[in-house]
Amino acid sequence: MTWLDTLRTSLDAMRSHRLRSMLTVLGILIGIAAVILTVWLGVGAQQQVTAQVEALGTNLLIISPGSTTSATGLRGGFGSASTLTQADAQALASPVVAPDIAAVAPTTSSSESLTAGTSNWTTTVVGTIAGTTSSA
Repeated sequence: MTWLDTLRTSLDAMRSHRLRSMLTVLGILIGIAAVILTVWLGVGAQQQVTAQVEALGTNLLIISPGSTTSATGLRGGFGSASTLTQADAQALASPVVAPDIAAVAPTTSSSESLTAGTSNWTTTVVGTIAGTTSSA
């Protein structure tokens, strides 16, 4: 059987089963459209996240405390030490101490249990005050 015979047989089968052939073509087109749409949505979401991160700017610096180690040798997670104080934030906001810093916004966070009716969640609560702007 040659390639020409194979092509002729397939064309005859497509002519005799037109509805089946059209449904197959439709299924393939829907599948391709679904893949293109999924990839397009993924790229769009990636671009949106990238734009949001870039909107933060290149001049943002976040300073966090290190971790603590207990007497038994158990190490706490990142930011578990309480070594940074409000005085540190005020010093960073000072144009004399740090003239290149435009603003400082200290934050604090803790893990809290939230309850509403019979439901309860454990979440991290973050608080801050208005940013302190240096007068340089």
